[in-house]
Amino acid sequence: MRHAFVGTMTIVDTVSIQLALTKGLFRSEGLTVRTRTIQGGAAGIPLLKSGQLDRATSLRS
Repeated sequence: MRHAFVGTMTIVDTVSIQLALTKGLFRSEGLTVRTRTIQGGAAGIPLLKSGQLDRATSLRS
């Protein structure tokens, strides 16, 4: 099982990640996903650089 740590914001743009978690779609592909709430893209960058997150989401422009 592979693991991924994803930073998400509490906005509608991240609903697809939450829905996939709820439906077990990541797990069915052999991936354990853990989320961490971040306050924006700028807050996610240091976490990505330090390896605390594998991926981060923020507002789309």
